[in-house]
Amino acid sequence: MKAVFVTRGCLMRGSNVEATMSAMRSLAQSGLYTILLGTGPDDGQPTDGALNQQLVERITAGGGRIDATTHCPHGAGQNCYCWGAHPGFLWQASRDLDLRLDESYTLCDSPTDVSLAYMAGCRPILVLHGRSIESLYEGHQPDPTDFPIARDLTRAIDYILCEESTAAELGYPRPPSAYAALEEGESTIAFPDNVPPQALPILTAFTSPILAKGTRPAQIIRYGGRWLVLFIIGGVWLSLGIAYLLTHLYRVRPFPEFVWYLTLQFIPRPVRGGLFILTGVLVLLVALRSVREMFPTAIRWGKDQNR
Repeated sequence: MKAVFVTRGCLMRGSNVEATMSAMRSLAQSGLYTILLGTGPDDGQPTDGALNQQLVERITAGGGRIDATTHCPHGAGQNCYCWGAHPGFLWQASRDLDLRLDESYTLCDSPTDVSLAYMAGCRPILVLHGRSIESLYEGHQPDPTDFPIARDLTRAIDYILCEESTAAELGYPRPPSAYAALEEGESTIAFPDNVPPQALPILTAFTSPILAKGTRPAQIIRYGGRWLVLFIIGGVWLSLGIAYLLTHLYRVRPFPEFVWYLTLQFIPRPVRGGLFILTGVLVLLVALRSVREMFPTAIRWGKDQNR
């Protein structure tokens, strides 16, 4: 699954509210999940996520969509893997929502956001909102340099939609970028094994196509089980109908000689029935595997997310 991570600064810095809402409506139509990223501790105090909720309500009222939010519950002096030296917001979303960070985007408001997106293996897009590159980087050359820079949020989202359209038709136009500043052995898409749970950020998933980890088993049983039962009943009913028609045709008219070979008449009926059952099971397994690839988040909820 792929997502667009939007930092709060990208939504709050723009002065044209209608343009911001229009851009978020376009993003909502893309099929990409949208996750609002909070900030680290404010003046040494934990962030309670209230501002995130206000932004979600405002964007939803304007026709956009936010699938999940993240915020930092830590204060000054606490062990924190949310932001700053660690891209914990992105790691947490990847682990809990089964996201592919190397195929996701981060709309960045500052050079720090760009560096952290690279550290997580995510593709950054820096949004200027009236600022210059020289002022953001204090006159220095951006490092790394292989990331797009957009004048405003509308152009940034247009870029993402263009990239996704190109990827759908031709495949990804470029390989995922690797940030040179990563330490040896540091993971780019998952938390290191030694991170304590209390140091993690808080992720809140809303009612949307994204299923939070705790709700996935119930959703799979409810919807996946119902689909499987109906699929099997429909297949059995269809098979019985075909069998009745073939039996009737056998009794009322002769068939060409090749039908005798095609229907395996030269094999005893019990063996013939076993062969048909075996091949039918194999076809069903191939079909279920295809369904699994279509819905990776729902089917793979129980797998280890530390990729």
